[in-house]
Amino acid sequence: MQQVIEDVNVEGGNYVLSWTGTATARVGINGGAPSGSYSGSPLSFSGATAGQAITVEFYNGTLSKVQLEPSSGGATPFERRMYGTELQLCQRYYQVLSAGLRADAYATTGGSIT
Repeated sequence: MQQVIEDVNVEGGNYVLSWTGTATARVGINGGAPSGSYSGSPLSFSGATAGQAITVEFYNGTLSKVQLEPSSGGATPFERRMYGTELQLCQRYYQVLSAGLRADAYATTGGSIT
């Protein structure tokens, strides 16, 4: 599983990625693809350039409470956001399609509109 951290959210410098579970991870910095060996949590890395994307790739296992944060030290405790805050942040990706566009989209995938 991969998650891209948008370039506008990268301030550069040192980062630490932490999570709970048995999955391992690796990262790609400065717009590059993840490479190298997979590691357990926490995973620290440096050299991220401000304004360049970071890609996190998880492999095999269980995964929860993922947190990527700027850090020159270790990981901090997981920070939980309220549901309303998380919903508001996700809505910037939300798009409303007109009924005609939805019908076309469903028709091309073999779905039906109810």
